[in-house]
Amino acid sequence: MSLRDNYIFDLDENVMRTSVSYKNRFGIMIAADLYRPKDFDESQEHAAVIVGAPYGGVKEQGPGIYAQNMALRGFVALTFDPSFNGYSGGEPRHLSSPDIFVEDFSAAVDYLGTRPLVDRERIGVIGMCGSGALSLSAAQVDRRIKAVAPVVMYDHHRLYAEGFENSLTKEQRIEFIDERLKQRYADFQSDEAVYHDDLRNRTNLVAFGGRAIDVESDSGMNLEPLECAASVDGHVERSVQLRSRRLHDIS
Repeated sequence: MSLRDNYIFDLDENVMRTSVSYKNRFGIMIAADLYRPKDFDESQEHAAVIVGAPYGGVKEQGPGIYAQNMALRGFVALTFDPSFNGYSGGEPRHLSSPDIFVEDFSAAVDYLGTRPLVDRERIGVIGMCGSGALSLSAAQVDRRIKAVAPVVMYDHHRLYAEGFENSLTKEQRIEFIDERLKQRYADFQSDEAVYHDDLRNRTNLVAFGGRAIDVESDSGMNLEPLECAASVDGHVERSVQLRSRRLHDIS
């Protein structure tokens, strides 16, 4: 598979992709990609889908594969770099802010709902991995989102509460929280954001109760992007039961 312009997949010959940008309500410029079929009648209104990236992911990865596949199925599809990540704005870089990440979904609805080719009453969301919870939070308060389909492999709330395979003790969890609360004092007194050199291993040590997980080789943690794309229909059908309306209801 060739890599072009940071994308991990090739653009299908039957799909058009356009780079777009817009601001969210926090004034952060969002970098996004708009996908649609090449044979699209843009004089008509069409159903649209927003694809949210996994936590730490960007639009050139899995979300782009999902968006392309939805475009091949006749949808207008938008995927974006979350605030503080990728080509989107926001400082400090790689900041984790659930509130702003949820707003990113509503900002995507703002953008799509003001495009002449999109039917405002048929906008849905696919939330991949970490975006699964964020997409549900957005749909709770933004009634313009008519359907939501989280594609979530692991319950991260339980992970941080109980550890991988329930390996985290109460004392370890308190230590994990206290470390971050102490860091707030340091952040307040400094003008520079603190980055850990090996954040993945640090997280494994604390959150997973000392068990290191190799996300590249562990069979329970690894998904090839093309396999995800091939099974996108199945994921949507199973996950969308969390909401009364299914994604295909907006098509």
